Amino acid sequence: EALLHLSNNLKSGLEGTVLKSPTNTFKSGKPTTQIKMKVEFNCELTIIGTKEGDKKSTKGKLGSLLCESEDGLLYTGVGAGLSHELRDELWNKREELIGKIVEVKANGVSTNKHGGTSLFFPAFIEIREDKTKSDTLETIKEIEESALGLKEEL
Repeated sequence: EALLHLSNNLKSGLEGTVLKSPTNTFKSGKPTTQIKMKVEFNCELTIIGTKEGDKKSTKGKLGSLLCESEDGLLYTGVGAGLSHELRDELWNKREELIGKIVEVKANGVSTNKHGGTSLFFPAFIEIREDKTKSDTLETIKEIEESALGLKEEL
């Protein structure tokens, strides 16, 4: 039931669901009688550009990697998961990154504010020097569905 509820929430554009104990009562602070449930999966995307950071701590450093799926149907910026040291290192070799494959962790496939397909909370894992092709949108959706552990008929 929880997986089905999670799946329905994700299809509705929500981040996940919260499982609560039937004896749950409000308590200030982090609750110990409930848990957040969300999908998490890794996929591989092609780096097509870089964006400089716009915050005080990331100015003059990499803000995000601009990435897309192999078929160009999914586009997302990946800025989470990057340390300040890695932001410096990648910014200094930003031209070399174009065309490389990056492994990304995400919480789902989503629609961006322009109506295009994107990833929900994409986070950097690593540059994949051993890969030359990224995943297609179809493959990414299959990975997401597999991570949910649900079949379409649910």
